[in-house]
Amino acid sequence: SAQGGSGGGFRRGGSPSRPRELDAKIEQRNRDRYANKPDIKLPKTHPGAEQEGERLQKVLARAGMGSRRACEELIEQARVEVNGEIVVEQGMRVDVHKDEIKVDGLTVAAQSYLFFALNKPAGVVSSMEDPDGRQCLGDYVTNRETRLFHVGRLDTETEGIIMLTNHGELAHRLT
Repeated sequence: SAQGGSGGGFRRGGSPSRPRELDAKIEQRNRDRYANKPDIKLPKTHPGAEQEGERLQKVLARAGMGSRRACEELIEQARVEVNGEIVVEQGMRVDVHKDEIKVDGLTVAAQSYLFFALNKPAGVVSSMEDPDGRQCLGDYVTNRETRLFHVGRLDTETEGIIMLTNHGELAHRLT
């Protein structure tokens, strides 16, 4: 039938499932991509971090380095070091209080949250960047070392208090 079943076709929601041939091509591409990688010395973390610690990309995201996906890309690009060794594999667990973590040679600070209350004037867009070049919240917090998130939005022509923070998870939960 055209709906359901296990032979490809459409899923229950009506969207087509991915053909098995595509899965095989993706798996082969990934095998080819990583087959000729040189043996890499894994970074040494403190004893027990492998089981107890947090995933590196989560720590980086919480430190304001970007979304978890963006932090995974930093790791893939070999831009992240733990205790002096470059990390190239996802899922490494670290302890932010014992392991030294660097991105592009700069130390990533252990959990340090910033919170700002900004009195947004009228005529300012409630976003950190504006592709159309209009004045935005990011224009008021230049020279920042960490990524900031705005909590909620105000209309462009509305003025009022808006919170900015580097605590992405909190900003997401409050919005």
